[in-house]
Amino acid sequence: MEADVPLRPWRAEVAAGQAVSACGERESTRSVLEIRPKISAIVAVNDATAFGVINEAQRLVLKISGDLSITGFDEVSWASIAHPPLTTVHITF
Repeated sequence: MEADVPLRPWRAEVAAGQAVSACGERESTRSVLEIRPKISAIVAVNDATAFGVINEAQRLVLKISGDLSITGFDEVSWASIAHPPLTTVHITF
């Protein structure tokens, strides 16, 4: 538990077995939103996956940053010019 918010194992369960592909992103996003319809944020494994999540969320008529926040990892150069711009995390190894 962190910040009085219980951590739940369903996050890993939903993503388990889902391919990192457009199809997997759509299915995973729908699964998460079906299990937790009031979820406010999704952290994707990378920026490409985050864009797949954004596409599915928009298809489901969710407002990005209003209804659902999405963050990716990789800091791809085009993240800031995408619509909507993607919040991304830069990791230095």
